[in-house]
Amino acid sequence: MFIWEEFPSDVSQLYWTSAYSLAFYLTLTAVVNVTKFDAWILSNSKDEKVRKYAYAMTFEGRKKRVFMDSTIQSLLSSVISSLAAFHLVYIHRNWATYTPEKLLFNEDAPTFFYCSLMTGYFASDLIVELIFFRCFDEFGMIIHHVIFLFCCVHNLKNKVFTFQFIWLSLCECSTPFVNVRWILHTLGLKDSKLYLVNGGFLTLTFIFFRVFVYTLGLYHLWTLYPVLLASDKPLLSKYLVPSFLVVGYLLNLLWSSKIARGLYSLLTKDKKAKRKSK
Repeated sequence: MFIWEEFPSDVSQLYWTSAYSLAFYLTLTAVVNVTKFDAWILSNSKDEKVRKYAYAMTFEGRKKRVFMDSTIQSLLSSVISSLAAFHLVYIHRNWATYTPEKLLFNEDAPTFFYCSLMTGYFASDLIVELIFFRCFDEFGMIIHHVIFLFCCVHNLKNKVFTFQFIWLSLCECSTPFVNVRWILHTLGLKDSKLYLVNGGFLTLTFIFFRVFVYTLGLYHLWTLYPVLLASDKPLLSKYLVPSFLVVGYLLNLLWSSKIARGLYSLLTKDKKAKRKSK
């Protein structure tokens, strides 16, 4: 049986874990780009315009390849983070019996180990986004990565927001569907049944985890806030990190409305297509 206490809980060791995670994702991105695996995927698209830019040395070609690189590492990280989140949910299934102090400040080895892995991913993807800033149309994603990279590093340093990291990790359950949607769209499969089904799962998981669960998580944190204020944790823990979590929540609300509108447009388009075919 694996003993979780063997996971490194010392902050300096967890920083090294974050560094290894960062190196892994940067290496993955570099390999995908250097081997032109990203271009090969694009070259198999049913969309002629995408195939045209697959290997092109133009800005549009580079933009599509860079976004594919970012999507691949995001897809891998989101799957790992989702599995980690459900594992933490299982470990802490009796969280309702925890004291407020344990919910906020418990030095739980598995939780902070997974936090260090996520730190490496956020740092890697943020580096890619900043270097190739012009290739990304969504500035909100950069804000999202800055916020949660800071929160992850802050948590590792101060051993705080233990339980909150778990419900935040659950939000990653919608990310694989976000990535698959972009890949399917890029491959010219936006009119496929798979695209429609993926859109349904994306909407459901996004609204459930990033809106419903996030809302409950913020409310739960608010009930613990007096304990946090009375603690010896730094001011950043008491004011800045909670503020960042609210900003992240507002971004989720914005994105969820866009996703819901997109699914509605997709469904109405599908119904119109069926009527015409009759």
